Formats: sequence, C-alpha cells, structure tokens
Amino acid sequence: MRVMLWSEFYFPDVGGLEVWAYNLMQALRPRGFEFVVLASHGGKSTSDEDLIDGVPVYRFPLLQALEKRDLMAFKRATQRIKAIHAEFQPDVIHINCLPCSFLYFRAGLDKLTPTFTTLHALRITGEGINRLMSELFRASHAITAVSRYILESALTVAPDILPRAEVVYNGKPLPSLAPAPLSLEPPVFLLYGRWVHDKGFDTGIEAFRLLAAEYPLARLWIAGHGLKERALKEQTAQLGLTSQVEFLGVVAPEEIPGLLNQTSAVLVPSRWEEPFGLVALEAGQMARPVIASRAGGLPEVVADGQTGLLVPKEDPAALAGAMRWLLDHPARAVEMGQAGRARAETMFGFEPMVARFEALYRQTAAMPIFSSLP
Repeated sequence: MRVMLWSEFYFPDVGGLEVWAYNLMQALRPRGFEFVVLASHGGKSTSDEDLIDGVPVYRFPLLQALEKRDLMAFKRATQRIKAIHAEFQPDVIHINCLPCSFLYFRAGLDKLTPTFTTLHALRITGEGINRLMSELFRASHAITAVSRYILESALTVAPDILPRAEVVYNGKPLPSLAPAPLSLEPPVFLLYGRWVHDKGFDTGIEAFRLLAAEYPLARLWIAGHGLKERALKEQTAQLGLTSQVEFLGVVAPEEIPGLLNQTSAVLVPSRWEEPFGLVALEAGQMARPVIASRAGGLPEVVADGQTGLLVPKEDPAALAGAMRWLLDHPARAVEMGQAGRARAETMFGFEPMVARFEALYRQTAAMPIFSSLP
C-alpha cells in the first residue's frame, strides 16, 4: 500500500511531529507500506528532495510563499505535487498539517485519492483558517486527533465530523535504555524543547529562582534551541542563577533517554494549549515525574497527583511550589515516576497506535473518492 504523508516540516528539522511520523513510517514499512513525504522547507532543510532512511522526502517553499503571497511559487509547487502524485500513485493521502492543505486543494488531490487527516495542533485564528479547516474535514474520509482536547476544539469548527473522528494518542517506542533510579541528591530539574515564547521556559527559570535560595544544591538544565536563547540566558544572568542553571544546547533525540536518567523531574511550563505533550510522555517513559501546566492536552498525559503535578500556566510561584513538594516528598516522587512509566506503556503504547493507523489506512484506501464529504 502506498501512502503520501504530508508533514509541516521533516528531518533534518526536528520536532514532535517529525519524530512521530518517522517512527510510524518505519514501523509500517515492514508491513507492506510504502511512503513518500511532502513537507515545507524549514530552518535546516535546504534541498528540495531527499531520501531519508528509505523514504523519499519532497520539500516546497509553502510557508515562504504564503508569507509573500507568491503566486508563481504556488503554481510551481502545485505542478510538482501533481507530478509526484502521478508517479507515486498513492492509495491514501495522510495530511498532518493545516497549511499544507492549501496546496493539497490547489493540486486537486481531494478529487484523486482517499484522504485521512490527523490533527496534531489546532490554532483557530480566523475565518479564513476556519474555512480551510472545514474544507479539509469535508474532504477527509477519516480524522484522528492526538488528544481529546484537540478533537473537542475541532468539533467547535465542524461538529459534523464526529461520526468519522476519533482520538488516537501519540505513541512512542520505549527506549532501549532502562530508567535509572530516581535521585534527588542533588535535585536536577530539566527543561527541554524549543526555546520559544509558547514553551514558557522563562516561567521555569523564574520558578527555579524562587526555589534556588532554599535549595542551593539544586540545578536546572535547559536543553534545546530557539529564538529565545539570548533572552533566556540574559534572564538567568540577571537573576544571579548562572552557577545553578546550565544551557545544554541541542540534544539529539536518541540522547534524550540518557539525559532524562540524570534528572530528578521534568518541567513543562507551556503557556500555550499544548496539543499533546511529547516531552511529558518521554519523561514518563524514563520514570521521571513531570510538573506541567494545566493546559491543552497535557492533563491527558500527566495524571495529576499520580504521575506528576499540574499547575496553572504562567504561575512561577505555583511551579516552584510543586518543585518544592517533590523535593519534600522523595518517596512520592519515585512513585510518580514509576506510575508515569506504567502509564506510558499502557495508555500511550507504540504498537497499539501503529496497529490503529494501519487499520485506518486500509479502511480509507477502500473508500470511494469524494471531493466533498457531507
């Protein structure tokens, strides 16, 4: 079976969606599935065409063309997409991003191949975006969402999709590295991901300041990269925390489990409504308790009081209080980490997710083509 998978970006640009798509495709290829990936150019991707671990990847200047309203770029991209489609002849088109659906419709692929959409994020920003989203929903034979939060948000735009929509939680293969025993001596808290405003790392640093005077041996590690690097480092210096806060820079995905094994707890102080919370899942896989914002899909990943603690977003005092509680209750911190590992294996198991997507691909491929579903 041939699947054309659309992703907003793809390797070497790394994010939650890219890792998820890679893992899914590599699991399904031995089961008789063949993939091509269509994506936008990102910060690191420069070539228009790559072969990444056996999967062809085609990139288009979609986001740049949208920003510049470049009609010629759209025309060239549309022609190229049609040629790729004609050569590959997919049985299913799997859309995983909203902006790419603009080219999907321009190329007329909704009239050529049964379509399956997965909602990873849903920022409802205006009438035009809502209209595009509704059109995509009408053209989709099946729809999945990565959390109940995302599905409920989609239903506010298109309540009629409910009969063919469902939640399929993100799954991730368990690391081959076993979790190390949890240690709070000294306590090491970890922030990792994109250094952008939405992730709230500045809130995490401020919360750590409130804790640091009471626990002078405590450390805060910050891994990743992003536009807020300078601001976060300046904030750390201004608060007098340079001896207790360490910026680790980019950590490769395969190195994350080893990094988690050296930490006591993971902070996810997002100020936006996280669609799911891959960082929280990865922490659970390595038996680390999580302190996260009560926002978006995070409460579905972090069971409050069981696998971690939830706090109001943009509340450094509440975040510091939760960090202090973990340090004052070391046995409970260990129990939370172990419960997070068990929850990651059961509720967010990788194999059940792959099996469900395999079934949905086969069901979608067997459906008749509709240019617009009722």
